[in-house]
Amino acid sequence: MAQPVNAPQPGYQPATAPTLRCDVCGAYPAKKVFFVSFVGLAIAHIQRSTRGTYCRSCGTALARDHTARNLAVGWWSIVGWLVTPFLLLINLPNRIRIHNLAEPQGQTAPRLPVGRPALLRVGPWLAFVILGALVFFLVSLGR
Repeated sequence: MAQPVNAPQPGYQPATAPTLRCDVCGAYPAKKVFFVSFVGLAIAHIQRSTRGTYCRSCGTALARDHTARNLAVGWWSIVGWLVTPFLLLINLPNRIRIHNLAEPQGQTAPRLPVGRPALLRVGPWLAFVILGALVFFLVSLGR
């Protein structure tokens, strides 16, 4: 009996979708994402961005670095007070996309060190203490 036209032929292997690999370590699965950070320099600023395809480990490391940088030094310019909260929100969906990936496999190079979460690093807390002291000083001058 003849096989229907739509039936796969014996020995047929369906093509699998190409797997994206991490730009840093070569592991898979990976996603294309970008992270942005902002460094305030009083009346100037520096904006840094990282675009690429990253596995969960390398993407988490980059997301934490950019978030910590935003929290620690994003506020120190005139426009930093407006830009930094938006950049934190812009980075969030990409951080979630990376977090939802499976555990990386098949790495061909060393991964980025994940490090501590952004809020457990010294930089953001030091920035909050300095900002708090500055606000306290300015309020006490007004009395």
